[in-house]
Amino acid sequence: MPADDLPKPGMPAVVSPEPGVQRWTFASAEPEAQRREFRYWLGWFGLEEDAEPFEQNERFWLVKGPTD
Repeated sequence: MPADDLPKPGMPAVVSPEPGVQRWTFASAEPEAQRREFRYWLGWFGLEEDAEPFEQNERFWLVKGPTD
């Protein structure tokens, strides 16, 4: 795995539970901290700047996006 693909400190865990859906897991349960992390990392995970979650639950967000 190239070094650029390794998780970075503060990076949310993002997996694909199904094609076209990303599941973001945040370290913090604080909504404002989650929003900051999401805005910071969304490009890294192939999302456009206007991407928004379609479901939020505590530390988990579901977002429509690429799932290589």
